[in-house]
Amino acid sequence: ATSYQSQGLVRALGILRTLGTTERALGLADLSLAMSLPKSTLVRLLAVLEEQDFVYRSGNP
Repeated sequence: ATSYQSQGLVRALGILRTLGTTERALGLADLSLAMSLPKSTLVRLLAVLEEQDFVYRSGNP
């Protein structure tokens, strides 16, 4: 079987999985550490997820 993967999609789904299995809200630094991804990458992915209403920002913007 052919494997089709989009790096951005895989990472975005990883964000959702990580957030969904955590009891508390995660900050950018926590998420970066948990996923071993740079904060700059996470900011871009989270912006898309937030725009599409998959995640929301709490606290300070």
